[in-house]
Amino acid sequence: FASNADGPYRNSILTVAATRMLVIPSLAFAPWLLKKISSKSVQMIGFAGCILFNFLLAIAYEDLKKLNLLFDALYIFQLSFQSLPGVSTMAISAEIYPSAVKGTGAAISAASGKLGATFGSYYFTQLKNQGHISQIFW
Repeated sequence: FASNADGPYRNSILTVAATRMLVIPSLAFAPWLLKKISSKSVQMIGFAGCILFNFLLAIAYEDLKKLNLLFDALYIFQLSFQSLPGVSTMAISAEIYPSAVKGTGAAISAASGKLGATFGSYYFTQLKNQGHISQIFW
């Protein structure tokens, strides 16, 4: 990073930290909602919310990048909706599969997630460096 307090990464690190902290209430809300309505409904609400907010971020990216607060708010909502399919996916597998299958599935899922994160980090950086950052949301 930079040697002074107002270096080039200071604001982006603070923004990432703030957006992650503001998503924490949704992580508490998701299991509560799962107890109130069916797993399928929770997943559908989560997927619909993710689709809606990702679509808004993709369509209006050029305008939103000038409005940091609105962009961050939409991004926080999108991250919040991600917790709904996440919690219901774990609940559904816990309900229907035996322990051995759940363990194997969790390991494969974790490995796939790490692989996807690695490729995503690499290719998102390539897109950004080539000036195609708006395509990341597509």
